Amino acid sequence: MIRNLLLGWAAGLGSLIIAGAGMSATLSGSATTDPVRLSFAAMVLGCYAALVGVIVTERADRTPLRCLLWGGGIPILVGWLTTIVVTTDAGVVDGLLAGSPWLVGPLLVILIGRRLPGFHPYRWIRARLDNR
Repeated sequence: MIRNLLLGWAAGLGSLIIAGAGMSATLSGSATTDPVRLSFAAMVLGCYAALVGVIVTERADRTPLRCLLWGGGIPILVGWLTTIVVTTDAGVVDGLLAGSPWLVGPLLVILIGRRLPGFHPYRWIRARLDNR
């Protein structure tokens, strides 16, 4: 279970960094920053990180709680950090509104995490190397 937790969090964090860099480059070309656009970007990034975090884990071991732990850990952490940073600057209501889009991803993996396929590229690479 700890292996799946670390694997899910590492994959979620890596995918969030890569997708966040691309999203930042896309949004930096805009002259204005629209809060609705930023909220939608946070929701998409949270869903993406949560789904990647669940897909790399063992499918047979998935329960709704484990899907939340494995896939939802990183988006929940980022959502809380966003809430704290915005709350210190703009107030509690704005902080909660800024952090809430990150929670859509964990909710999504609770609902559909058990039905998602498994993706284990390291097994495929190891099998290809063993056949040589």
